[in-house]
Amino acid sequence: GQGNTIYVSATTGNDSATNAGQFNSPYKTIKAALAAATSGQTVHIGPGTYTENNPVTIPQNVSLMGNDLRTVFVTPQNPSSDLFYVSGGCYIWGITIKNYNANGFAYSSSMSSQNVFVSPYIQNITSSTTTPGATAVMVDGNYTSSISTKAMIVGFFTIINQAGVGVHLINQAYSQLVNIYTIGANVGIWTESGSFCTLNGSDNSIGNIGLRADGYGPIQSYGVTTGYSIGGSFLIFNPTNPPHVNQVVIIPGDPN
Repeated sequence: GQGNTIYVSATTGNDSATNAGQFNSPYKTIKAALAAATSGQTVHIGPGTYTENNPVTIPQNVSLMGNDLRTVFVTPQNPSSDLFYVSGGCYIWGITIKNYNANGFAYSSSMSSQNVFVSPYIQNITSSTTTPGATAVMVDGNYTSSISTKAMIVGFFTIINQAGVGVHLINQAYSQLVNIYTIGANVGIWTESGSFCTLNGSDNSIGNIGLRADGYGPIQSYGVTTGYSIGGSFLIFNPTNPPHVNQVVIIPGDPN
């Protein structure tokens, strides 16, 4: 590339060129450009449609910058596999992802030991697919190390996933979500197994369920209730750990 920028062009690129990645000699595929990218570099995607041999991994601290979401379209060679795998500190901007059947952006199980202290940031994206269950952003807390933030930041994302899912968080994952617009999705935002998110300025249109939450994560504390509730409040005697924000209370024998 030139400086810290690596260039990709669907029309003029050549992955096998000796000087591939230069402005006047770009790569042809996003995957080849990302394979050559190192921390601190930017991969710039020129206008065009890119059918990629997915999954495509975005390395740590690498930015993937499309020309804009109206001119850059990414589709999978392997529709049933995830499209992009993200890493700590990576940044994605300005593309449209289409016609995938699995996850658009996700952590990879093969990279589950990675430490993620700076969350991947996914911004200014459009998703369009018609496969039931296809998920634009999947955040699985088990696919990062135990000391990681287990998070992604997502903003300005239009998700036209017909009968699919907008953003899905599982296994104590976390996300900051701003301006998420899901259209025709079965579930817009879905958290489960101890996950949670902040959600601002967003909308679910046409779809079946806007917000869904299921289950809970590992038990963090145990205690015994004492006395009777007063006005709906009750005391828990000698909990093993103090309670924290976003925790739920489970009472044995009560299914709710």
